[in-house]
Amino acid sequence: KKDLGLPEIKQEIKIIKKEDISFEQKKIIELLELKTLVEARKFNLSDMDMDLLRKWRTARIIRLLQAASNPALLLTKLDSYRIQKELDIDTTDLIEYISVFLNMKKIPAKINMVIEEAKSLIDKGEKVIIWTWFVENIKLLAKLLHEHNPLLLYGDIKPYEEEDDPTMEESRERNIREFKEKKNRHILLANPAACAESISLHKHCQHAIYLDRNFNCGQFIQSMDRIHRVGMPAGLTATYHIPIIDCAIERSIDKRLKKRQQDLYELLSDPMPVLGIDDELWVADSSQEVDDAFSDVIKEIRNEK
Repeated sequence: KKDLGLPEIKQEIKIIKKEDISFEQKKIIELLELKTLVEARKFNLSDMDMDLLRKWRTARIIRLLQAASNPALLLTKLDSYRIQKELDIDTTDLIEYISVFLNMKKIPAKINMVIEEAKSLIDKGEKVIIWTWFVENIKLLAKLLHEHNPLLLYGDIKPYEEEDDPTMEESRERNIREFKEKKNRHILLANPAACAESISLHKHCQHAIYLDRNFNCGQFIQSMDRIHRVGMPAGLTATYHIPIIDCAIERSIDKRLKKRQQDLYELLSDPMPVLGIDDELWVADSSQEVDDAFSDVIKEIRNEK
């Protein structure tokens, strides 16, 4: 990218301290961290089948991610991740806390910040893409930002238009075109797994907000490249807005993504700046990364407790 003469990216990382989130979300995060730590100590994990062990670890990572972005997701099943119910974590004792997010009596801290940031950018005349790994979060953001008529990109929306489509039938191709061409369509809500490497938005959009990230560094970098490419408008560059809750899973993700970006750029001899705090698995790039990431999350929880 340096050889191509692209301008350096900008990052705006906002740390959300636990005292700045609701009592319910804070309790959910703390209790899930403790449950995960207790289970990791209690179970004789070395005797588990490696495939089951990785699914168990993946389930814990997903649940911790959900608690940080949107605790209402804790009541959804993990069937789409091919994780059996018996490998999931028990959240029945958290329902009292989760319920306030189910009925939207309270809005999770990161979602609140994402909405505020998006509205601020729109007020300045900017277009913005909001990335989230959870389809349920895309649908929730669509409701909360309904007055801005956001466009959606995720797996259940068919990728391409066809000649015999009804006039207003939705497709990812149509939504991308409308985002680029229509001045009144300011927001694109997207899932990296569905379109992290298939679109170029840099000429029309220079701001990306990440509601949540996971350990899949490949798709994270691909999503970043949607707004930082050859042909950037003169005088502009890509700005990435990343809210992070001060908790074990978010610290671990930021640290590991930053390290893996640095490794890649060093491999390519590319002095690109790395996104992160200064201090084909869904959840990661590889099976080994799931194991290493889980170990890192446990270390973060131990340090915190």
